[in-house]
Amino acid sequence: MQLSQWLTGYLKERYDILFPVLLCFISGILFLLTLLPGTGYWGDTAELQYTGKILGTTHPTGYPLYVMVNHVFVTLFPIGSLAYKANLLSAIFAVIGLIVLYKTLRMLNAGAYPAFICALIFGGTVTFWSQSVIAEVYSLNIVLAGLVIFFFLRWYLYQHNTDYLLGCAIFCLSLGNHITMVLFLPAMVVLTLLTNYRVLLAVKNIILILLFAVLGIAQYLYIVWRTVTSGAYLYVKIYDIPSFFACISGAESKKQMFAFSSGQFIFDRLPWFFNLIWNEFSVLLIIALFGVVVLKNRKITAFLALIFLAVVAFLINFSAFDSFAFFLPAYYIVALFMGVGFAFIYERVTKNRSLNQIAVISILLLLIPGVVIATSYGQADQSSNTSDAKNIEDLLKISDKTVYYVGTTHDWSIGQYINYYKYGEGWDGPDITYWYTPENNMERVFDHLVARDSSNISHINLYTSEPDFYATYGFVMTPVSDTLYLMKIPEEKALEPVVILNRFYKEEGFYWMTNAGMILVGSGEEGDYQLTFNARSFESKTGVTVIVNKEPVWKMNIGPVEGLASVDLHLKRGKNSIVIRADKSSNDDKITIGCREIRLKSM
Repeated sequence: MQLSQWLTGYLKERYDILFPVLLCFISGILFLLTLLPGTGYWGDTAELQYTGKILGTTHPTGYPLYVMVNHVFVTLFPIGSLAYKANLLSAIFAVIGLIVLYKTLRMLNAGAYPAFICALIFGGTVTFWSQSVIAEVYSLNIVLAGLVIFFFLRWYLYQHNTDYLLGCAIFCLSLGNHITMVLFLPAMVVLTLLTNYRVLLAVKNIILILLFAVLGIAQYLYIVWRTVTSGAYLYVKIYDIPSFFACISGAESKKQMFAFSSGQFIFDRLPWFFNLIWNEFSVLLIIALFGVVVLKNRKITAFLALIFLAVVAFLINFSAFDSFAFFLPAYYIVALFMGVGFAFIYERVTKNRSLNQIAVISILLLLIPGVVIATSYGQADQSSNTSDAKNIEDLLKISDKTVYYVGTTHDWSIGQYINYYKYGEGWDGPDITYWYTPENNMERVFDHLVARDSSNISHINLYTSEPDFYATYGFVMTPVSDTLYLMKIPEEKALEPVVILNRFYKEEGFYWMTNAGMILVGSGEEGDYQLTFNARSFESKTGVTVIVNKEPVWKMNIGPVEGLASVDLHLKRGKNSIVIRADKSSNDDKITIGCREIRLKSM
């Protein structure tokens, strides 16, 4: 026997050890290299980083299974910060999920190498990868979903009652991690009825399945316990039976469920989903569709297709900005069909080939996950995402008793970053009040300023980590650290009305810099003022209206030659809004006037 033949036979007997180990090594290295090093990404991630340690409760549905598993891991694992350990837990679950995918494909008679390739591809898809390097529930959800599919398929193939009971037990357990797992139930019932409905009639099975169901729901008693014992951070609480069912049913998201009409579902949401899934798999969807065709067992096809359709149909009709990650179980089904398709093609292409030819084909096939990983790397990589953590750490080091912080990051996220350091790391620091400027809308910040001191808002200290943006509104920036700046209204304006130009106000026919039309004015005293600005028309002649506190006070016509406009105004104490608006124009792009050098002075 030649050495090459002996080596081939030796390795072939150990494929199901070699490829899972290789899969663990490659995916593990990728996830570690791109792992979020601390807190950040967004608010849900920060919340899940610290609630495990303090045994708190998260946003609905509370995720009791994840919180308890997280608590055990971050308590026992000795390396890294709290945030790092919570992020690492997701990576560990992700690797396990890929191993389960590989094992399921092998059970479906896919070759070891195509199964390995398919698992690598799924691990490199952008949604799965990005959710595997931050503290989130989705990689654990894939492990549980994959195990439910694995044990139900093994029960179908070999008719071992233990597999059926394991599948049911893991399904019930999974409801404590992500309640959308309930969407698997129709497929589980159908496969049971098509295979052997008598398993549901056995007394032992009835008792055990009912016990699993009770224990699955009983996971939410954790939230009851924490409510009664008054945990440090409890987003969701359960006081009684109605609040219990509200929690597990996701009542807070009720308005987001079935949020679209049939027309919107067909013409808006379906194309949206097709775009999502294309961004994940691109042309590899063709291989997955081919896998559906060549998978000869129609009952298995129906079982997997029902899971896919149930998940997709519900989530397409679910209105939430982060619902893209909810589709991961459906993508897992796509990966299974894709693995079947790859296995079919690989078996026929390598049949009757020499060892060297098979090696070349195998190397070429390896290029596919390589391309997927290279394409997704930049989007999934969180290793350099440290700015949010640095900003909050710098804020907590400020000696002021109260700190006002403004930015364009959503206030839910900033609040959770602060909570991470407060509850998770035990940091002391000032009370931080964060003002969120949605869509760069300065009016909200202005409202906060006036609410605190309408006559002297120039003396309120504001901090930001976005100096370039806020400098355009006239604030003077003084660096406090590498990323944090103190924002001050110029001292020479302290006794004058404070003007903040809202560049993103949109009104028909108005153009100034970037569709800005509103001026926000903070006046210390009620009185008469003069507004001046240079204006020109982009048409032969355009009417202009100046509106003060929603009341039109002045109209004029302007021509194509720039000229100075002067308007006498009466302003109230505190906040005033002034809108300079072009009258309706026939111009298709609605850019009809330009204004600049806007000034306001007392009379």
